[in-house]
Amino acid sequence: MIEVVGQKRGRQAAADEAMKAAEAKQKELQEEVAQLTRELEEKENRCAALAAEKASQENRCVALEANKASLSLEVESVSARVVELEGEKYDLIQQLEVERSDRVRHAEGAVESFKSSPDFTVVAMERMEELTAAWLKTEPGAQWMVKEGTKSFNCRLFHAQQVFHDRLAQLPKGFSLPDPWLPSSLPLLGRVQPQSLSGRGELERVGRRGRRRSGRWSERPESRGQLSHIQCGWTFRLGRLNPPLFPHSFTNTCLSLFLRNDLSF
Repeated sequence: MIEVVGQKRGRQAAADEAMKAAEAKQKELQEEVAQLTRELEEKENRCAALAAEKASQENRCVALEANKASLSLEVESVSARVVELEGEKYDLIQQLEVERSDRVRHAEGAVESFKSSPDFTVVAMERMEELTAAWLKTEPGAQWMVKEGTKSFNCRLFHAQQVFHDRLAQLPKGFSLPDPWLPSSLPLLGRVQPQSLSGRGELERVGRRGRRRSGRWSERPESRGQLSHIQCGWTFRLGRLNPPLFPHSFTNTCLSLFLRNDLSF
């Protein structure tokens, strides 16, 4: 009897221990389930946030693609406009070159036509009359004509050389001129005797009639017409000192300065 009771108590104790172990195991499992549930909820919330961010990024990508397409169209439009402006620039440059050539040709034609017209002789003779009146007021032996001519010629020669060098600078790179076209430098008028300017014209005959004392001319021409003729010879022979340098422009420059009363002798 006692053994039976002991066995029952042992079985009861074992059952109690098993019950306690099962309860502990169940409690542990419940805690694990609760933890896994919380983690699942957190992951679901995180997945929802990531899904929302993904949708936002997709919308942003769509907007960027649209902006990229708009910018591409704008770049194409700007490139086409640049090409159009380059064409307009080339056309304007060509038009300006043609207009400048026309103006130069018109000016040269006007100068040449004026030089060949009777008005040129009238204007030149009027200018020479003024110079003659001023020169006749000088004392015998004075070199008024030579001094004034030397100063004026040297100034205008410097200006003509500047024009020549400016035109050379406008030539394209690699353009070479033939050697015979480039002359030596022009001598200054102060180093040239009056006979070399007038050739064998009236000035030599006047010089033979007069006496040259200490390098000065002591006598004047016999008549005013003769003096005007000599002065005209001086003016137009300046362009013949070295013709290859300025075959046309130098003569036209002297002519225009002479008509504006800037070139005097």
